[in-house]
Amino acid sequence: MSNTEQQHLDIKIAGLELRDFRQFELLEMAFEPQLTVLLAENGGGKTTILDGIAGALMFVANKLSNRVRDIQPFTKSDVRLQSNQASFTNTLIFKGSTEDVETYFEQTTNRTNYSSDTARLSDWHNDVLSGAANLPILAYYPCSLSDYIKNTSTNGSLATSIFDVYEHAFDDNVLNFKELKKWIVWKYQQEIESKDTAFDMIRQALVGKDGFLNDADNQAFTNIKVSYTENPEGNLLFIKKDAHLNEKMLSSGEKMLVMLVADIVRRMVIANPLSKKPLREGTGIVLIDEIDLHLHPKWQRKVAPMLCRPRPSHLQPGQALRQP
Repeated sequence: MSNTEQQHLDIKIAGLELRDFRQFELLEMAFEPQLTVLLAENGGGKTTILDGIAGALMFVANKLSNRVRDIQPFTKSDVRLQSNQASFTNTLIFKGSTEDVETYFEQTTNRTNYSSDTARLSDWHNDVLSGAANLPILAYYPCSLSDYIKNTSTNGSLATSIFDVYEHAFDDNVLNFKELKKWIVWKYQQEIESKDTAFDMIRQALVGKDGFLNDADNQAFTNIKVSYTENPEGNLLFIKKDAHLNEKMLSSGEKMLVMLVADIVRRMVIANPLSKKPLREGTGIVLIDEIDLHLHPKWQRKVAPMLCRPRPSHLQPGQALRQP
């Protein structure tokens, strides 16, 4: 199957309804097809909205990967105190090569109901197995991102299956530096041995001409390498104004930006194994909560537009920020 024949499944969030869910008695909202930014004071419900969306996306990821998991992201503690049962309805639009399918997910603390159109997700799983289709990336980066500092191992694989794109996409290990670093080092070795391009995609995304770590008028970072001098398993080495910095020497903001961008690139590569340009041709939904807790305002203003820039109709970032 050639790359030109491969189908690209595009998923967009069309709408969300929360009923008796946490602090909301009823909330209805629509989403922009390209980018939605939520602004509110602390306690305004930004995280609640993203958690509601993530609940539906967990179910979609489970159906697309056909991996048996007990998907029940909410408990009775999520029910508004004045009610007996919380629910949310999430409207997703699936855009395939030949069809658009609008699907409704209604989830309560006891069960998930969904329209019959979700049978298409199982069909898409079979298309992926045959090499006829890609997968959209689906990931939720919560406000607890700083927990990456635990640097623990999850005993995960190096993502040799396309369905690994959803591994830890919705749990506390969505950003695990140790596991992410292993994958980056592996791709660095593949670049040397077989001219694999994944490491260069991370390099360009971070320190290239329009890289996230650089400004248009200040190319402070010029390269990323892997060094085995102090660690036989490899350390990431960042070249900044002729200085060689390992990952421990980066600022906390730089580390967080590196991890966030590298993980999105990693998932794009995994989800589009037949594509030569996965960052341009890949699709998906990315949720980022409280981005202002982790990134300098300069980088906050840069992240979302750059995520949308390659193919604005294909990647739908959603962000929640506190109201200044």
